[in-house]
Amino acid sequence: MRLEEIGEFGLIERIRQLVGEASTQVSLGIGDDGAIWQPAEGKDLVFSCDTQVEGRHFLPFDQHPWQDATSVGRRCVQVNVSDLAAMAAKPRFALVSLGLPKYCNVDDIEMMYRAIVDACQPCQLDIIGGNITSTSGPMFIDMTVAGEVERGQARLRGGAKVGDRIGVTGFPGTSAAALSCLLWQCETEQYDERWRALCRHYLAPTARWELGIRLGTLAHALIDISDGLFSDLGHVLGASGVGANLFRHSLPYASELLDYCQMRGIEADSFLMGASDDYELLLTATPEASEEISRICEEDGLALHWIGELTEERGIRLFDEEGEGELIEPRGWKHF
Repeated sequence: MRLEEIGEFGLIERIRQLVGEASTQVSLGIGDDGAIWQPAEGKDLVFSCDTQVEGRHFLPFDQHPWQDATSVGRRCVQVNVSDLAAMAAKPRFALVSLGLPKYCNVDDIEMMYRAIVDACQPCQLDIIGGNITSTSGPMFIDMTVAGEVERGQARLRGGAKVGDRIGVTGFPGTSAAALSCLLWQCETEQYDERWRALCRHYLAPTARWELGIRLGTLAHALIDISDGLFSDLGHVLGASGVGANLFRHSLPYASELLDYCQMRGIEADSFLMGASDDYELLLTATPEASEEISRICEEDGLALHWIGELTEERGIRLFDEEGEGELIEPRGWKHF
């Protein structure tokens, strides 16, 4: 069934049934001109939004066998919740807007929205409204999310201090390698199962929202590295007025990234140091706090790597095993 057959209000009714009941902080949810949310006393609300556009952030549903409407819906939630994680905020509510061509398959849209609802449940993110519009161009999904944090306790990019250690979760650059692999597979029509684990880094990222909340009193600065490790580190340095020394032997390279680079003859640094759609956290903390952070990540089974330290001297310097430093220009994603 095509979308034009059931229309806007038919789709809204299906969405309302998928979303179900919201939490007690929602006085009024989907169905009116606006939603009503009751903020908790002593909390700050943190807002963020992100848009996923077909052909830019995800492939058309029928272009790759490992991506479908479900994976697109889940990914959309993780992308948005990651920004709340970077502010140490607990996810609370979301507004979801869809731009849909009239020829869209209703089953695909319903499958995607069901995945959005399912992905919101673990972090108790209530969908309280949104919008639906038609478009002659590619499909897009726009989410606005809000989270709560104790008043004055949100972690900011500008909180980093000289002497802090620099840590990063996961394996930066892996998502960029995954996207490269997905596009290469589409071109060659070779869908080798050995690359499925790599491609999941792009198709099914996991936002570190639980860790972000726990880091609220331990980290001086937080940011998610959705633009790329070096680019987002540069944002922290600029906002905090500090510099960074990084150590090459401490940079983490995922084994599946290295395998893919070896097979394709690609330099691994092009992914780790360039633009990459990773939803991991970059953080800075005192040496004392970093020990507690390492313990938390070990308990949670989460990879954490300490890759450098903050300095008074501006810029990013990368030191090799012989102690030779090289000034690095931050590279990352740019829309224009």
